[in-house]
Amino acid sequence: MDAVMAETLSVKLGDIERIDRMTAMAEARRNAILREIDRHREILSQNLRQAVQNVEDGQLQLIENTSVKENAQ
Repeated sequence: MDAVMAETLSVKLGDIERIDRMTAMAEARRNAILREIDRHREILSQNLRQAVQNVEDGQLQLIENTSVKENAQ
């Protein structure tokens, strides 16, 4: 029985190695995507913190909507 299993493994070894390489490449792509998502989240959180700080500091300017007034006339 061991000889049969060893022979089967030697026949299928190329397929197993190919599957292993494909799995490793998929994991590498997944890790790269997760790093990119983390990077984008960090940038978004910095921008949101800055926006909140601007609101808290009163640095916002009121921009009057003139298009509504023009249409009413």
